[in-house]
Amino acid sequence: MKIELDINTIKNLVSPTGASDPLVKLIFLAEYHRTLLRLSNLNQKLQSESPKLIDGLTNFSQSFELVKSFSKNAQRKILRYPSFSVWLDTACQLVNRKAHILFPEMHIKFHLESFPKFVLAMAKYDNVENIECFLYTDRAGIIAIPGTGIYLQHPQHIAFQRLRFVTTTNESFHIYTDGNQNLEMIQNEIPHLNNGIELNAFDSDLRLGGRYDLNFEELTPTSTIKWLSTLEEAWFLIDSCSSLLASEIFMGVQSLVPVHSHAIDVHRSQTFREIPGLLVLSWMSDTSVIVEALVHEYHHHKLNALLNLDPIIVECSPEAIYYSPWRDDPRPLSGILQGIYVFQAVLEFGHKILKIDIPLLQEKRLQQRVYAAKQQLLTALKVLKTNAEFSLIGQALIEAIEENIERVEPEIAQTEKQLIDVRLKEHQQKWEAANPNLIGTEILPIQVSIDLANNDNNTILNQSCQWLGITPNIDLRPLTYLRQPFDPILETLVAVYHDRGLKELEDILKETQLGDSILLDLICGHTAYLNQDYQKAAEFYQSCLEQYPNAPYFWQCFMFALRHLNLLDDYELILINLDKLVANSLEVKTFIRQNSNSENKVQMMVKLVQTLVN
Repeated sequence: MKIELDINTIKNLVSPTGASDPLVKLIFLAEYHRTLLRLSNLNQKLQSESPKLIDGLTNFSQSFELVKSFSKNAQRKILRYPSFSVWLDTACQLVNRKAHILFPEMHIKFHLESFPKFVLAMAKYDNVENIECFLYTDRAGIIAIPGTGIYLQHPQHIAFQRLRFVTTTNESFHIYTDGNQNLEMIQNEIPHLNNGIELNAFDSDLRLGGRYDLNFEELTPTSTIKWLSTLEEAWFLIDSCSSLLASEIFMGVQSLVPVHSHAIDVHRSQTFREIPGLLVLSWMSDTSVIVEALVHEYHHHKLNALLNLDPIIVECSPEAIYYSPWRDDPRPLSGILQGIYVFQAVLEFGHKILKIDIPLLQEKRLQQRVYAAKQQLLTALKVLKTNAEFSLIGQALIEAIEENIERVEPEIAQTEKQLIDVRLKEHQQKWEAANPNLIGTEILPIQVSIDLANNDNNTILNQSCQWLGITPNIDLRPLTYLRQPFDPILETLVAVYHDRGLKELEDILKETQLGDSILLDLICGHTAYLNQDYQKAAEFYQSCLEQYPNAPYFWQCFMFALRHLNLLDDYELILINLDKLVANSLEVKTFIRQNSNSENKVQMMVKLVQTLVN
């Protein structure tokens, strides 16, 4: 049976069609294949650039080869598990930062040494004996065996102890201390719903290494019962309303991780594109809130899986400058697309649940919620369609979403509609008052190529790109909106720097004029930085910021140059206030225009930072 994602089949991904739908299976299978490809690419890169690290210091290459010996089911079970995605994403970030070359005996070594726990889990799944590896307990004396539904507790709760594991043919392991003494660890089952979805507060990897501002909850026997009771009730409501949706959520969500909210009346839930299958959420006594969170967050996973196959949006500004009816802060169009997709699913679900007899839900409040959601969706669609260009599949998806929204006719009194309309209008007016510079602003797409009229810089760019072996048309857009992007210019320069130095390139770049090309400015800035000419590096990074003050990566480049210039207070000021500077990019542009004749642009930018954050 041939399965294709096209302008017709994409419409089936708007409303739930169930886990048995071949297209739904396809998008999640493609996501798993993407994980396998990233793992393979990681191994190849380490093998070519740091073979001693993976063959001698960590034995990662041996563990990687061992993965191939296990069944496809074991590989899929463990490598689709969220904690592996956390591990893989962290490893890729470390490699992108050249940690395997610059600091091979530090963080990346310890990270690669933790890979065998996934091998151990596969061996347990396939019931393979005599697979041996070394693992460390976490701060609570726990070792979670990913994807197996169990965790092991040290009997004395000793933290960060190195232990040797050997698999057996039964349900346990032989475990030894460094002194080769046998250790009997306590095996526990990770709490889970009756359908098998975990409530996991015991796998430290699922706490995401402090990347996000989350206050994780420590489960007790009492709180576990409370959580499972509420989640089972929520699952009953979802399954009663739409068994097709319930089957999809079961396929797309593996682990629920409990967190605390900052306020008792505020619910928190979140998913992460780089970690499919993971959903963090706080507890709430109102089951309907938990229901909506599960429906909402699952659809983030579903859209993220789809985005691996088609971009949906093919042309737009990446800047966070647009109005969203669900947020108080300006948002990028990618975020508005996410909001539209998940809230149209919430709208459809809420409309369906009103049609069945469930006395647990407050019907009047739900009717109001459905009406408000529809109005917010209509507003968000207007913002998205006005400012974005879509792929053919993306256009078909948006049209199908619009049709789905129009099918919902909330049954609500006119006076209640008016009250909700006033509240939604006030939200937009408040946003506009807080962001006057963003109203009606025309956002131009990134310009990578330099002005061809500037023959000197054009020649320099072509010569430097030819010398580096890169194309002048390289796509730099990810550098303008990602906080930790992969920087192909820096990667190339670092490799050349270690191979043959940058003296010839310096000679090519010496007559470069600032500000004609973001690509040329970046080449000059990185070259100066690697050659420890930090004043010159700061000047070119400042020029990058003049063109894209919304780019957190360019701010980071600039602040590291300041640190080397011993401007430590200014370095820390940017570090602490990075989000604020990015959010106020239009004010930065205005300030730069007002000071365009400044002789010392680096000092001008430092003064700007001090003005904005103080």
